Amino acid sequence: MDKEQRMAELLELRTKGHISDTEMKELGEIQAELKENPTVSVSKKELSDMLMKANEEATTKNKEAFDALEKSFTDFRAQALRKDFDSTSSEKTLSVKKEMGSIFKAILSNDKSKAKELIVASKFLNESTDADGGFLLNDEFETSLIYQPDSHGIFRRDANRVNMGTLNSKRPIGINSVITYFIGEAGIKLTSAPTFGQRLLKAKKLAAIIPWTEEIAEDSELDLFNIIVAFATEKFAETEDLCGFQGNGLSNDLEILGIFGTAGVGTVDGGSTTVAACIDHDFLIDIIRNADSRYKTGAPKFYLHETVIAIIEKLKDSEGRPLYRTLGDSATGRLLGYQVEITNSMPDVTTVDAGSAGDPFIVFGDLRFTSFGLRRDITTKLLTEASIRNVADDGDLNLATQDMQALRLVERFDITVDTPEALTVGERA
Repeated sequence: MDKEQRMAELLELRTKGHISDTEMKELGEIQAELKENPTVSVSKKELSDMLMKANEEATTKNKEAFDALEKSFTDFRAQALRKDFDSTSSEKTLSVKKEMGSIFKAILSNDKSKAKELIVASKFLNESTDADGGFLLNDEFETSLIYQPDSHGIFRRDANRVNMGTLNSKRPIGINSVITYFIGEAGIKLTSAPTFGQRLLKAKKLAAIIPWTEEIAEDSELDLFNIIVAFATEKFAETEDLCGFQGNGLSNDLEILGIFGTAGVGTVDGGSTTVAACIDHDFLIDIIRNADSRYKTGAPKFYLHETVIAIIEKLKDSEGRPLYRTLGDSATGRLLGYQVEITNSMPDVTTVDAGSAGDPFIVFGDLRFTSFGLRRDITTKLLTEASIRNVADDGDLNLATQDMQALRLVERFDITVDTPEALTVGERA
């Protein structure tokens, strides 16, 4: 191979960024030799053509890489909350966490070129497999949707989902149906008029702000962003469910009327002031049979706290068989033929026992007769220049002057109980 061809190859490697130190040295030697011997040269057109070709190839390769990143973004957001990212994970996963931490630090320092460089250099980010995931950096990071915890929030998953196009969403609800009559020959046919009600979903705003110092972001090797997201989205989902089950319409519940606070929901009195004394076979049967069978054609469930199921697990029928069957998975057990959903958004035994007469602790029914209205899902904005209230609520934090940053999360939603008679609560006396 002559020196012209070799120099052309080395120039192409340098343009693509794949040239080694040895090859760079070789290129320098060839260029010096050609400078001393002007009879040996490569035409400007040939060099221009080679550089243009190399640039096109590099551009195409980068576009394919970023397309793969965008395709895998959704998978990564969901994976970020799984145990794959625990501190006990494999060496590969720990390496992934360090790379993610470096990328996040570049984002926080507003060094987008450095962040993009890390993205391209990161092996796991250049793949679109479920196991390795991906992360997309874009200039609209501050307002991007970060996570949709559909598999975590019970009302998000089980309730009738309504995408709200405006602040208020009004929907008609049938109250009384058509009445039929038997009549004799030439008898007069009576009329009937079905009646309708209206349910209003009005978007309420749920928000959180999490501040941190720039030093934490710079010095930490942890995947800080996804840790914050995990905590925040978990709390948002918990608040949604608390409002859906226990909301009483007061300001601390965003004025949301949940199952406990909605008139018309069926009730079964346990006949005792303690949960343990309330729960027996007859009490559970009364809860199931309280609602009309037409409301149980779908997938009604029991919703209760773990301390309540701990009492039920000890119940047995006349043959000594447990009423609660877990089938090897306590999270998806069945009670008297119906699925059980264990959630900390329902009251615990201690709270109910220390409470008042009529405090509920079991919900039974199909949450499709409730609505979860979503005006805007959880969105985030990175704040670098703002004055925010501190956690103790006794002073303000100035992000700019105190070298701090904060993540602001906002969601707008509402929950309504559309058909109260389809649901039943078990309560203490």
